Amino acid sequence: MANYRGILLTQKGRALLAKAQTGITLRFTKVKIGDGEVQPGESLDTLNDLISPKLNLAITHMQADNSGTCHIRTNITNAGLEQGFFVKEVGLFALDELGEEILYAITTATNPDYIPPDGSATVVNNQFDINILVGNAENVQADVNPNGLVNQDDFDDHLNKPDTEAHPEAVRTLNQSVTPVNQGTLPRILDGFAHQLQVVIGSEDWTDMPVNSIEQMNRMLRRIALQLEIDGRAPGSNGSFLDTLDGNPSRMTFLDATADLTEGVSAGASTLPIDMVRGEFLVGTQVIIEDDVNRQELMISAVEDGKLTVSAVANDYKKGARISRSSVVIDTVKQEMRIGGWGTHSVKIEEVV
Repeated sequence: MANYRGILLTQKGRALLAKAQTGITLRFTKVKIGDGEVQPGESLDTLNDLISPKLNLAITHMQADNSGTCHIRTNITNAGLEQGFFVKEVGLFALDELGEEILYAITTATNPDYIPPDGSATVVNNQFDINILVGNAENVQADVNPNGLVNQDDFDDHLNKPDTEAHPEAVRTLNQSVTPVNQGTLPRILDGFAHQLQVVIGSEDWTDMPVNSIEQMNRMLRRIALQLEIDGRAPGSNGSFLDTLDGNPSRMTFLDATADLTEGVSAGASTLPIDMVRGEFLVGTQVIIEDDVNRQELMISAVEDGKLTVSAVANDYKKGARISRSSVVIDTVKQEMRIGGWGTHSVKIEEVV
């Protein structure tokens, strides 16, 4: 494991840092590594470049904290390296106020690591950080390579962040005033969707709940179409009627008169002892009597309290048999009529005269 001496600012680096305290931007550009060694009588702080540079390393991440320290991250790889070398010197470069790249800081190794050439048994792909003081410099930047590698800790940290922190650039508010397009960026297409929804629901805000669902509006339109069809066939007729089987009949009487047989009767009987469940029966109307075995239609000839006179029954009927104006059941969900069973009742459309 390599050991490095403390990082040293060059003379140009110290001058640039001093100017950065006054507001000039301090912009780091890259890192270099080499195998040079300082000779007797030479000074590191006067260097303008590494003594023997071997590799240029891109900055993959930079962050300046409140303590006046700047953390710079880079990666070392031997991909494409033709000849191995010992990493004896590391330099950090920056742009001065004139836009000239300078050696900002340098450090040397007391126990250097060896980087083998590409194709050897050892594959090198290491990350290392440089921590350097920037003082009160307000504008600290770095040329960060977007293709830089990321370590596992950074990757896991990124995954654990909520989307609003990991990808703040992706958080946006849709512009519902923008008309839709068939081709464009995803945000632009989503703006068009919001605009179309706002127009469809007829509200100022596309996120508002619509007054009616599409299914509700479809049912209303079908009712109107049926009414117009009937009125068109019989103009001015107040006797037209319709039922869309949704529980809201138009100009219809809901005939739900129902009674239960209080005693069993034999075939041939014309007097039925009953207990009214709801409504009332009228002379001259037709009813249905049914139990779990038999079922038939009867014509009412007389109505008395607790008794009904009808045409003779053709079968035996049990106590509790149902007598009703209709055995049809209206299913308002499926909007259809179906035949009910014993103990059910339904609707019979009254003739319009």
